[in-house]
Amino acid sequence: MNMNMSINILRLLEEHQHPNNFETASVYDIEEDEFYLLGITIAVSILSLLGSLFIMFSYFAFKSIRNLAFKLVFQLAFADLICTVGNLLTIDRYFTEEANATCYAQAVLTNYGELSSIFWTMVIAFSIYSAVVRESKDIAKHMIYYRLFAFGLPVIFTLM
Repeated sequence: MNMNMSINILRLLEEHQHPNNFETASVYDIEEDEFYLLGITIAVSILSLLGSLFIMFSYFAFKSIRNLAFKLVFQLAFADLICTVGNLLTIDRYFTEEANATCYAQAVLTNYGELSSIFWTMVIAFSIYSAVVRESKDIAKHMIYYRLFAFGLPVIFTLM
């Protein structure tokens, strides 16, 4: 390939290239694969939001299921709800030209929610281990420590 042909190809690419920075991008400048990714993110986030709300509604509506296991699942659903709200704030990225407070809120909520979900999953696994292997009967007594661990530690990590 000669030099003139390479220069012409580069010029053609520059002319047809979509802007990738937030200063000039708008919702109309989204490439097709980003558009599909945005649609999938919204759809999955709405399903996650509905699932979390259903679990939380069930917890409050039915007193018979308010046992330790469902309390732990409720806490996990609440952490997932926080993450889902952060994921839904991703939509704002395609309609604004620069990073704003919504962008920072999305980052904090998503990071905190994901970490908290992971830690609640660890708490559930530890509770199952304690009940089955160690045959512990006082798991409910440690709920305050579980909350400090699974909701408190992610705050520290998110602020770092």
